[in-house]
Amino acid sequence: MPTNPFRVALAAGFAVALAAGCAAPLVAPTLVRDPQFSYPSTDARAVTIYKNPPAADYEVIGEVRTRVPATVPMDQVEAAVKEEAAKIGASGVVLIVKDVFTEQKVQRPVTAPQQPIGTTGAPGAGGVAAVPAQTGRTEEITIRVHEKQITGVVIRSKK
Repeated sequence: MPTNPFRVALAAGFAVALAAGCAAPLVAPTLVRDPQFSYPSTDARAVTIYKNPPAADYEVIGEVRTRVPATVPMDQVEAAVKEEAAKIGASGVVLIVKDVFTEQKVQRPVTAPQQPIGTTGAPGAGGVAAVPAQTGRTEEITIRVHEKQITGVVIRSKK
């Protein structure tokens, strides 16, 4: 049976979408509930994010923690924190954001001088494509990683 290019493209697109859907989320907060409080969940859209504790009277009902790459937009972080805090009846979250820089040592392959892999262009033109050849050795390099450590104090207003 001949291969239909449309079906091949459709199957490839489906595989990519499936793989993207299975990818781990960039923001995966951990929620810790204070066991002395038990409130019904609230709507995440009604949870307010504070940079400083509010002046209103409130009680601390839990904490939300996460660590994300510094490139993750804060609105995405705040939305994930609100979702978690709403599960335990929050009316607000006081966010504490700390920049964290760590160094990690990783191994990478050592490459030799570039090796020609063939000619390009018309015969006699002399064009040569080259790629670095693997030597089978590795070297240790240090990578500096910038992350944001997020701690959210989950609060509920006293009415």
